[in-house]
Amino acid sequence: MPVVGNGHMAMSVYNDSIFLDGVYNGRGEFSRRARIPAEAALRVNFSSSVTNIQRRFRFNLDTGVFEENITLPHCDIVHRTYCHKYYTRVFIQEIIMTPRTGQIQQCKLQLDHLRDNYTDDFEIFKKEPFNNADWTRRLRTHVAEGDGASPRDVYMFFDDIPRDLSLPRNAQNPQRNVFVMTLDTDRSRAERAYTEVQRVLSTTNGYNELYKDHLDAWRILWQYARIEIEGNVRLAKVTKAALYYMMSSLPPLVRETGGPQDTYQPANPFMGLARSGLGAGCNTTDYNGHVFWDHEMFMMPPMTILYPSIGKEMLMYRMNRRSAAKERASQTGNQGERFPWESAITGREITTSYAKFQQEYAHHITGAVGWAARNYYSATRDQEFMDSNGGCDFSKEIARFWQNKMKWNNTKARWDLNECQGPNDLHSYVNNNAYTNALATLSIQWARYVACLCRRNEKDEIPDEWMRRSVDLYMPYNDRYRRHDEFDDYEYRAGNQSLKQADTTLLHYPLGWNTTKEIMRNDLEFYEGKLNSNPPALTYSVHAIGWLRVPDKSRADSMFERSYSSYVQEPFKTWTEYPNYQGSVNFLPGMGGFLSTLLFGYAGIHIKPEEMMVYPPTLPPGVNTMRIYGVHYLGNSLEFEIQSSGVTLRNTGGDGKHQLRVRLNNTMEGGRPEEREFRQGSSIQATNTGLTIFSTTVTNCKPPDDTLRVRYSPVSYMVAPSGPQKLNDGPQKLISGPQELYGGTQKLYREPQWPQEAIQWPPEAIQQPPEATRWPPESI
Repeated sequence: MPVVGNGHMAMSVYNDSIFLDGVYNGRGEFSRRARIPAEAALRVNFSSSVTNIQRRFRFNLDTGVFEENITLPHCDIVHRTYCHKYYTRVFIQEIIMTPRTGQIQQCKLQLDHLRDNYTDDFEIFKKEPFNNADWTRRLRTHVAEGDGASPRDVYMFFDDIPRDLSLPRNAQNPQRNVFVMTLDTDRSRAERAYTEVQRVLSTTNGYNELYKDHLDAWRILWQYARIEIEGNVRLAKVTKAALYYMMSSLPPLVRETGGPQDTYQPANPFMGLARSGLGAGCNTTDYNGHVFWDHEMFMMPPMTILYPSIGKEMLMYRMNRRSAAKERASQTGNQGERFPWESAITGREITTSYAKFQQEYAHHITGAVGWAARNYYSATRDQEFMDSNGGCDFSKEIARFWQNKMKWNNTKARWDLNECQGPNDLHSYVNNNAYTNALATLSIQWARYVACLCRRNEKDEIPDEWMRRSVDLYMPYNDRYRRHDEFDDYEYRAGNQSLKQADTTLLHYPLGWNTTKEIMRNDLEFYEGKLNSNPPALTYSVHAIGWLRVPDKSRADSMFERSYSSYVQEPFKTWTEYPNYQGSVNFLPGMGGFLSTLLFGYAGIHIKPEEMMVYPPTLPPGVNTMRIYGVHYLGNSLEFEIQSSGVTLRNTGGDGKHQLRVRLNNTMEGGRPEEREFRQGSSIQATNTGLTIFSTTVTNCKPPDDTLRVRYSPVSYMVAPSGPQKLNDGPQKLISGPQELYGGTQKLYREPQWPQEAIQWPPEAIQQPPEATRWPPESI
C-alpha cells in the first residue's frame, strides 16, 4: 500500500502503526524507528448480510490523499486517509456516506479499528479524557539510543471513534464524518494543533476549509518546483510518484530565504531521510529507519536544486551532529570529524552487527557528507551556512580527517588510503578505493577554497602539506585497459567476482571526476559487465548518467529503463530496493537516483563551485517534451523546457542577489562561444549545444582544481615522465599544443567535443616524499 505522510509523520495505508520523525527506541545497534499505535487508523467493513460490495482505490500523488470508494446498493461511501500538509501534526480519516436516489433502506457500516495497543517500543500510559468527548494519551520509548540521550515522549490527541456509522432510511443529503488525531513529542504542540483543527471543523463549511488548506499546501510545493513529462504516461506517473514519496518524508518548504515555513506550526528539527522514508523503519529490512551515505549522494542532490531550503535541512541534520563525528574520530585514532555508517538521533555510530565492516572501513560516508556541503554551497552561495551554521570549520575538519589517514608509500612515491571499503561492500578491507580517494582529494581542495570564501588565511586553515597530499594521493589505474581499478590489486583480488552496486563509476557521477570520455566509457563498459543480475535500484541510474555524459544515448536509455522498470511496483508506484518486491520497500535512494537521471543526466545539469554547466540536454525514451520548473541556482528560479529541437531556459524570478549570465558553446558547429545576460524574465534557446550559467558577482577565490597526479596513459591524459626528474625552480606554464617538458614532447590531451575541459596536470613526477615539493608546483 502507498505511504501517506507530510514530513512530520507518515504511515502505510491500512497499517496499525504510524511513525514520527526523530522517534527511535533501542540502544546502539538495536535502535530502530519506534512503532506508534495509530489510534485513528480505520478500515470500513460490513456485516456478512451486506452483499454486492464494490471497492475501488485511488491515490492522488499531487495531494497525498488515499481514497477507497465503496459502492453499495443503497449508498456510496468515500473513505479518505491523509496526513495534513498544512497542519502537520494532524492525521485525518474522513468518511462520506452519500445516499443513492430512491434509497429506502438504512446504509450501515462497521469501523474496524486497526490500532494495536501493544508495541515493543513504548510504555503506553492510560488514555485520559480531553474536552469531555475526546482523548489524550502519552507514550514513552523504553530505551534511549545511548549515553546522554533520554527516552522520547510522544503525545497524541484523538477523537472518540465509534464502532459503526449509519445513514438513516430516506436520507436526502450526504453525511460526512471526520476523525482527527494529532501527534508530537511536545504536548503543547500536539494539543494546539488538535484544538485549532476542532475549531475549524466547528465553523460553517469548516471541513471544506480544512481540506482546502491541505490541498493548497501541496499546490504551493508543486508550484515551487516540479518535473512534467509529455509523451510517456507511465514515466510521467513514476516521476510524480518519486517526487511525492520523497517529499512526504521531508520537512516543510521555505520559499524565501529567512522566511516562514508553509505550515501552521514550525517543524521540529529534521532527523534525516532514511532509506525507506518516514513511513517505515521498525525492522532490519527497512534498515531500522537509519540514515546512510545515500542520504547525501542520491537523495539530497535533487532536493538541493529543486527545493534548496529542504536540501539545507538535510545537510543541517549532519551539521547538528558534528560533535558526535568529532568524538568518533578521536575514539578511532583519527583527527577531524568522522561520520557514522548508520545514524539516527544522536549522530553516534549505531551500525547493526551484520555491517561491521562498513562501520570500520566505509570511510566514504565522511566524504559523502563533505560532498553534500560542497554541492549545497555551490548551488546557493548561502553565506549564512558558512558563517553561522559552521560550514567554514566543517570543511576544514573533513579535510583534516582525510590528510591524517593518508600514509606515504615510498615504492609508489604517492600517498595511500589504506584499510577502506567502497560502496561495493563485497570487497572489504582494501587499499586505495578509487571512489574514496577521489572524495578525499576533492574534500581537501574544496576546504582550501572555503577558507578563502570565509575570509581566512588559506594556508593557515589548509596547510600546503595537506594540499600536496591531495594531489599526490594514489589513484588505482589500469594502463593496459585505460580504466580505473576499484582498488589496489583489483584483478588479483576480485577476479571474476560480480559487482553488487555502483562504486568506481561514481567517479563520473556524482563526482564529475576530471577525466576523459574514453576513460569514462572504459569504466562504464567494464563495471557494467561486472554487475550482478539484481543490483539495488540506484545503480543503473549512475550508469545512465555516465552514458549520457560520454555521450551514448542508446546505452543511457537502456540503463535508464532498467533503473526503474523492475523496481516500481504497481498500482501505487512504490519502489523496492531490488527487483520483484525484494528488499526495502519505498526505497528512496532508488527514487533519488531516478530523479537525478532526469535532472543531471537528460537535462544535463552539473553544479560546479562557481558555475552551472549544462551538457546538451536530451529527452528520455518515449518523451516528447520534458519541463523542469524551479531549478534553483544562486537564488534564481530557472525553467528548462526540453524538446527534440533543443532546450529553452527561462529565468522566472528569484531573490535578485545574483545576476546571471549564460555562455553558449557553439564550437561544435564551427562557431565561437557566445555570452549573454540572463536576467529575470528573460529566456535563452540552445540547439544541440551545451552552455554554462554563472553569476556576475565573483568570489575572488580560486575554485578548487579537483585533480590529483595520476599516471594515466598518454592517449588519455598527459603521461607523467618516468624516472627521477628535476623539480623546476619556477612555475611551469601549460598552454595548448605540444610542449617541451623535461626533454620530451608531450601533448596535453583535450577532448574534441564540448564540454570536456583541459586537464590541469602538474608536469613533474615526485620521487621523494612530498615534503620536499614546492607548492604550488605550477601556474596553469
